[in-house]
Amino acid sequence: MSHLNPTFFELLSSEPTREIALPEETLLQDVSGLLSDPSGLVRFCAPEPERLGFAAWRFCDSSSSDCLRLLTDVAVPIETRLSLTGGLKTLFAELFDPHCDPVLQHSLEPGQYLNMACAMFWDIAPLGPHTAGKAGIAPACADVMRFQLTLANPACRESALSGVEQWIGVEPDLMKSVLETCDFNDEPVEALRKRASGLA
Repeated sequence: MSHLNPTFFELLSSEPTREIALPEETLLQDVSGLLSDPSGLVRFCAPEPERLGFAAWRFCDSSSSDCLRLLTDVAVPIETRLSLTGGLKTLFAELFDPHCDPVLQHSLEPGQYLNMACAMFWDIAPLGPHTAGKAGIAPACADVMRFQLTLANPACRESALSGVEQWIGVEPDLMKSVLETCDFNDEPVEALRKRASGLA
């Protein structure tokens, strides 16, 4: 069982329009705990399911919290940053894949924060190609996208393709290797065929 901090979960899942400051002294431990086992957050939000979406958005969005900035903070040891980046696979596999509605972004209704956090992950997380490249985690980010493309939920696969779109101009070979993972004969992502083939 991972480190579970109800105070951290409470901060993440509170009013979604208000920025929050997370306590520095526990942030690394809290972020590491959530990335290694998102089930604690899922259980915490279960009585009010919409709070899970608020929390996921807030966790991922760099304008709402500093959680994922730790992955590119060079003051954090590279081994820790690589481990945290690898933990994003668990976040997608155990939070987004089973709990997001299996729809693409254009079908979302207002307020579907969990799906929105998944679909826009590479837009809202502070993990752009230049930032992640300077931080030494670009290959690890590509590995997360590659992993997303293997998941059952089309929301996760669309998220990966959005990441590829952002990165391909800077890391073309790395992103083409990510696209090799995608099965474009898979009917739920057929709508993405043209978009993805245009990237390669």
